[in-house]
Amino acid sequence: MPAPEQEVEAPPDPKEPLSDPVRDSFVKFRQAHQDEILRVQTFMAKPLSDNPAILNEQVRQAEAWYGRMTTLLAWANSYLKLAEEDKLVPKGKDVTDLDREKTLAAAVAEERRFRDVIEGLAESIDKRVSLVQSMMRAINAEGRMGT
Repeated sequence: MPAPEQEVEAPPDPKEPLSDPVRDSFVKFRQAHQDEILRVQTFMAKPLSDNPAILNEQVRQAEAWYGRMTTLLAWANSYLKLAEEDKLVPKGKDVTDLDREKTLAAAVAEERRFRDVIEGLAESIDKRVSLVQSMMRAINAEGRMGT
C-alpha cells in the first residue's frame, strides 16, 4: 500500500524577509491606533472659537486628547526602543560606527516616524491647552473690567 501523499512546505523565498515579531507587534499597534491619530489631527486642524462656552469645551477635549496621546507616546517610545535593540548591528572590524548608526536609523524609520507624529501631536495639544487657558483668563479679565 502506497504512503499517503504529504504536503511539503516550500522553502522561504530569500527575497522576502522572515517574520519579525518585534516589527509585527509594532505594525499591529500602529494599525490599531491609526484612526485615532487621524481623529486627533482633524481635531487639531479646527480653529479655536471666540465663544467662551465653545472654547471651554475645546480645551476639555484637548486635555482629554493630550492624556491619550501621552499614553500612546509612551507605547510608541517602547516600540522604538525595542526595534533599536533588535536591529542594532554588532560592532565589527568591517563596520564603522557611522555605518551602524545609518543602518539602525534606516531599520527603525517607521517606528521613529510614528513616534514623532504622536510626539508632535502631544506637544501641539499641550500648546493649545496653554493658549486656550490664556485666552480664557483674558476673556474673564475683560468681563470683570466691563462690569
